[in-house]
Amino acid sequence: VHYAKLRSTGEEVAIKIQHPHLKWSVSSDLLTLRWVVRGVEFFFRDIELSWIIPTFENNIKNELDFLKEKANAEKSIELFESSDYKWLHIPKVYNQFASKRVLTMEFVKGVKIDDIESIKKMGIQPKEVANLFVKLFADMIFVFGFVHCDPHPGNILVRHIPNGNKKSPQLVLLDHGLYRSLTKEERLAYCELWEAVVTLNKKKLENGAKNMGLEKYADLLPILLTGREMESTDIPLGEYVENDAKKKDFQEIQRK
Repeated sequence: VHYAKLRSTGEEVAIKIQHPHLKWSVSSDLLTLRWVVRGVEFFFRDIELSWIIPTFENNIKNELDFLKEKANAEKSIELFESSDYKWLHIPKVYNQFASKRVLTMEFVKGVKIDDIESIKKMGIQPKEVANLFVKLFADMIFVFGFVHCDPHPGNILVRHIPNGNKKSPQLVLLDHGLYRSLTKEERLAYCELWEAVVTLNKKKLENGAKNMGLEKYADLLPILLTGREMESTDIPLGEYVENDAKKKDFQEIQRK
């Protein structure tokens, strides 16, 4: 990614340019991955990894096409255009300077979301940033069913809301090359599952796990997702059970 200015307007932009030999390198890497998977499955007959190949191939194919990234960014901008999301900014894409291998985007300054000290120096509370981050991905998963799949710190910046309160943070979401779209059925099933886990509702949990093909592991989902057992009604959400209890549950997972 390169920093530049548009000659016509002087606007600051970030230009993403794909290396000319990247497609060849990726093809070679995928071939190596296929051989590794075959080797693992040959020597360890109980392990099945072949399902990972089509997933990798599809994801890499999408990430190598910058026009798909452009479409993802534009869809995200549309989904979050409401005034309720002033705390989120997605850099615009310049259509006239976009192709499969070149993408020109608005250049935005900010600090990485995990740079706690810099965030504090901006007069912003890290806890507020964390809450916005959770809100962003909760809405992507449970409301819109369109999920950014590469949310590492380099892809999420923090800055002040432009022309707003200097203590009000704004998240800047970058790199829209890889997204996952959920069907309405998938999204609602996931909503039901998480509602059951959070409220410790056993009947809803069994139904939600069944809808997602996880009925075998229904009793273990609370400990896996929230660190609580189904019977842990006295433990607030966000706190964890004792190590002995976790050890017992993980042993149960291994048996299943």
